Amino acid sequence: MVIGSSSNVDVCEFGPEHRHAGLQAPANPGNVEQPAQRRVGDEPGARQHGAGGQIRNNDYAQETILGDIQTYRFTPDSFDLVICYNVIEHVPDVEAALLGFWQSLKPNGMILIGAPNPRSLSGVVTKYSPHWFHVWFYRHVRGDRNAGLPGCAPFPTHFHPLVTLPNLEAFADKHGLQMIYRRQYESPRYPEMRRRKPLFAAMVDAVAKTMNFLLPGKTDVRQGDYHLILRKR
Repeated sequence: MVIGSSSNVDVCEFGPEHRHAGLQAPANPGNVEQPAQRRVGDEPGARQHGAGGQIRNNDYAQETILGDIQTYRFTPDSFDLVICYNVIEHVPDVEAALLGFWQSLKPNGMILIGAPNPRSLSGVVTKYSPHWFHVWFYRHVRGDRNAGLPGCAPFPTHFHPLVTLPNLEAFADKHGLQMIYRRQYESPRYPEMRRRKPLFAAMVDAVAKTMNFLLPGKTDVRQGDYHLILRKR
């Protein structure tokens, strides 16, 4: 199962030579209130925005489903791998989504979760700043002209408590998921800012260094993202 950044779901059934099944939710929370819709294959044509457009723009999934990962349930024990990447920070009910992933995994199946760290500098700014500021940052610092348009990042963030690593690890242990990989790393926004807006980046780096000096332990507030791999026992 492969999950992108959203409540919408793409299902990717790999060919028989791989003998594996995967699922992906694309990078757009979109309109999650509509009933799940199945689409097989992908029609050629122009790129489209919005939840349905993002599904249609997918050019690698053999089957796609437009639905809500918080409520949609797949056949139990049907996937070898779930890749949930830049998704859970956008989902109001992360526990419901994760329980759905867990239920759909085969024994020894794995979940790869990639998400921002809510306790990092970028995570705190994202969590407590209004969405219009995120759009401004994407447009003027990252240079993304489509920022804020339907189906385009940045998407509204909820930062459910389970996005925080200790809570996510406790959830995994409670549900029989073994953590086999854990890594925090510097948010890709930092090298991006240093390249595009060096003066602005220098100011942010100075703030981060000051916070690292004042905070206890070996805290690095620039470690704004993490990867976690969980295996179903």
